[in-house]
Amino acid sequence: QAEDGIRDVERSRGLGDVYKRQNQLSEMVSVAKLNEEIFNKIRLLCTGMIDIETWQQLNETLATHFLTNFKADYILCNCAIEEGTPSLSLDHIKFEEIKIRESFKTKTEPFCLQLREDEMRELFGSIHNKGKETESALIIPFRSKNVKGFLSVGSKDPLRFNNNMETMFASFISSLLGRVVYKLCK
Repeated sequence: QAEDGIRDVERSRGLGDVYKRQNQLSEMVSVAKLNEEIFNKIRLLCTGMIDIETWQQLNETLATHFLTNFKADYILCNCAIEEGTPSLSLDHIKFEEIKIRESFKTKTEPFCLQLREDEMRELFGSIHNKGKETESALIIPFRSKNVKGFLSVGSKDPLRFNNNMETMFASFISSLLGRVVYKLCK
């Protein structure tokens, strides 16, 4: 009999299997806690975006939530607006096409990239501080009727945003951001 009374006689080879199952359960609980933290941050971002009425408010909301709550190193929202491009100078919103390889501009789902320092500087512009040789970025495409855009979230950690990362929350942000930008362009 194992210490905790858990034993599957047919499959168990001893106490090692019990500890292995306990470790697996611990890992699942850790992942659930991490997902809950992310969900809470997304919820705060959503409630912050609901009442946005100006580009300045969007700029501040993106900066506050991504740089502070999500602890990103860089954030930039590129909006290519078909008509009536605002003549505003904002830190985290640029009214121009994203500066990234053409093959990435056609993507419609969020994706992660590892980029060299010069590519990060090209992507984020003047807000990019000298980072490491390789860094990472989460690129979130969004669309509305008259706008095509990309929200770029960057990290100095080359492994923070990687191809194995789940992008379900990023897809949700894409839908929300598309609606907010559409409302601002009316």
